[in-house]
Amino acid sequence: MVKTEMIWFLVLCLYLSNHLTATHSHSKYLNNGSGLKTFIIHIDKLAMPKMFLDHVEWYSSLIQSVSLATQVIDDERSDQRVIYTYDSAFHGIAARLTEEEAEQLAREKGVVSVLPDTIYKLQTTRSPTFLGLVRYRKENVKFKENDVVVGVVDSGIWPESESFNDTGFSSIPKHWKGACATGRGFEKRHCNKKIVGARSFYGGYEAHFKRRINEEVEYKSPRDQDGHGTHVAATIAGTPVRGANLFGQAYGTARGMSPGARIAVYKVCWKEADGECFGADILSAIDHAVKDGVNVLSISVPPTLEGLSSSRTLHKDCNAYFR
Repeated sequence: MVKTEMIWFLVLCLYLSNHLTATHSHSKYLNNGSGLKTFIIHIDKLAMPKMFLDHVEWYSSLIQSVSLATQVIDDERSDQRVIYTYDSAFHGIAARLTEEEAEQLAREKGVVSVLPDTIYKLQTTRSPTFLGLVRYRKENVKFKENDVVVGVVDSGIWPESESFNDTGFSSIPKHWKGACATGRGFEKRHCNKKIVGARSFYGGYEAHFKRRINEEVEYKSPRDQDGHGTHVAATIAGTPVRGANLFGQAYGTARGMSPGARIAVYKVCWKEADGECFGADILSAIDHAVKDGVNVLSISVPPTLEGLSSSRTLHKDCNAYFR
């Protein structure tokens, strides 16, 4: 278990520091006008004092202690400040803090780092040829017996697409422990032997804008309203679809790079926010994906250009974890 946890944390570090070169966005993006901002707090789980029954209680106590110490008056109680608790690929929390509280918290025993939340933007996936992958040969692969589950952290999925037809697929892999969350436009029946799981994450989004997602204009569910997540999922593992074309031109067969793989959907990007995705939500999605049992993660959401690089701090976090 420890070895698996370390591997996933290393993957998370590579994602944040090498592949994306994470940046701190300007405060105008993360400050909702109340003085509170979202911060990602990395905590050493082994440093928990014996007086606490569990880590959740300890984390809440840390937030309460700094809010009392700084004597900041706001509309949110300390127990409402915590947006997410992370306990699989990463240990810590995402919470709403003032700059002063963040500085105070960073000095607390057991706190490894306190980083501002980061905004990410959707990006397009390229083709197998661009990636230099070997061409798929149907005669050598019984793709409908594949037990690999690919977690797609993106804008959701449009389940009716023929690319996600599960006809002929074997039963859902035994190692899979995920869930099929429902909501507007997305029901249990939309999950199948191809789309084995679906979740959505919006705590960071709603904390930033300090309001709930407008469900009249946005699917507050795993359903894709942007199209990007559906495109990425189909590119990765779309079932072959004959007769695909672009407005009657270029007829052919559309298929993913690994058509036999299963798909687990983790929606973190929202159309109403112009395709923006918050780091707190992404991190929670990764944390759940690890517990659910994904074998591969796709995260096609690099950070916005504004801000300064935080790669040194992230490398420090990784090094501290593996000491």
